[in-house]
Amino acid sequence: MKTIKIFLNNLFGLSGYRIYKVDRSERSFGEGGKRPDLLNYICEFKDNIHGTWIDVGSGGWGSVGSYEEIRNAFKDTVTIRTLDLNGAADIVCDITQSGLPANSLDGVFIFETLEHIPSPQKAIDEIYRILKPGGLIIGSTPFFYELHGEDYGDYWRFTRQGIREMFKSFSSVDVRAFGRHELKPHHYGFVAIK
Repeated sequence: MKTIKIFLNNLFGLSGYRIYKVDRSERSFGEGGKRPDLLNYICEFKDNIHGTWIDVGSGGWGSVGSYEEIRNAFKDTVTIRTLDLNGAADIVCDITQSGLPANSLDGVFIFETLEHIPSPQKAIDEIYRILKPGGLIIGSTPFFYELHGEDYGDYWRFTRQGIREMFKSFSSVDVRAFGRHELKPHHYGFVAIK
């Protein structure tokens, strides 16, 4: 059965179609765009999630409703401000040159954003600079996923080794695959500690 599903999705994929009812992995994060697997993963680090955080690439939260449950899970322990290049964000700037004070934040959320940044290593370096010692960056990025957001750029897909390399200045980094299977996941979640 699995071979048939792969064959059909590959065949229809050539024409731009997918068979969602055949391959449930497209909905691996739950119905309605919610991501309970990612939330459960993040909750493993809940003792370190407190203080002042920014949500990078959030667009003021208007376009990323699927992360509302994650923000709500920590609303009692975290003050979250949004950061984006434009939109209704609290802080409107380029994360590669934020101008935020060094060692000023307890954490950064960055969900499905790294692939849209032309220089993702510069963004990671800037996040490292603005995080307090012991601060966290928690995020996710697609791996085996369609092109999206091309009007503002869809530049990259990262392997788990690539993610670890980008976060090598951090004291630790944990990378977890979500959707499909370990070697061909839809997305990677990551948590890195400064």
